[in-house]
Amino acid sequence: MELPATEIERLIAPYVHAEVEPEDPRWTHESVRLTAKAKRLRRMSLIKRLVGLARGQADVRRDYQEKIWPTYALAERLAPKGDSTPIVWGDRHFLAGEMATKRVHLALLMQAIQEIGPKRVLEVGSGVGLNVLVLAARFPDIEFVGGELTKAGVDATNAVAAEGIPETMAAFSPEPIEASGPLGNVRAVEADASALSFADGEFDLVFSAHALEQMEAIRDRALSEMARVSGSHVAMIEPFADCNADGLRRDLIVAKRYFQGSIADLEGLGLVVEHVNRNIPAKLTMGMGFALCRKA
Repeated sequence: MELPATEIERLIAPYVHAEVEPEDPRWTHESVRLTAKAKRLRRMSLIKRLVGLARGQADVRRDYQEKIWPTYALAERLAPKGDSTPIVWGDRHFLAGEMATKRVHLALLMQAIQEIGPKRVLEVGSGVGLNVLVLAARFPDIEFVGGELTKAGVDATNAVAAEGIPETMAAFSPEPIEASGPLGNVRAVEADASALSFADGEFDLVFSAHALEQMEAIRDRALSEMARVSGSHVAMIEPFADCNADGLRRDLIVAKRYFQGSIADLEGLGLVVEHVNRNIPAKLTMGMGFALCRKA
């Protein structure tokens, strides 16, 4: 899936505060600050691992259930502008709201759905449901399921589905939505990515978007499960090692024990890579790649 540069510019434009040169003091300040922070976190992470205090999946579940999702004001985050995050796209540098990158992710997913033509779609690690809710409103004839580790995320998704997506979410959609009011074609369920409670080949498309980031400890099991429950295709928009080989990005990913798999690794987990796109706007701290795979 390749988005034209003009389309990417359109998608991120409402969230861009400024396009800057690498020598701009605002950019260099953030780059130096984040680089120092990443190195500090990497040292702390090494110490924690040595004393047996490394962050595991139980910590991920607890943090999202108790701290992150209960305070995650999605409507505020979707509003144009918002926070100011250093974002890189090719050789261009932006100070922009972080949701700019997620809008591009949704556009890539919409493109994949239009090409594949699935009837049933599963998102692994659906969070509070932004992706599945917008996709369900865009494609009302397709059934979407959000598999989420936490009850807080499941409840938030199903509450919006019961009422219909709000105007801010509709406006965030890269393409015009086609459904209004309650969404009967989407639901969220509690699901552990390492042992999905779905049948083999139950979905035509299984995808994750910035969710495997938190699953390094169960990486291979999660990817194998995504392949197992897919009957056709698997798509991922994730911080593959290919996009985070060195420097600030590598330090931060190692420090936080984020996803460290490469695109080449997918071939050994029941998947055949059909398309790769690395030309995706991403935070300075974490590169993202898109991989569309066919089930082997």
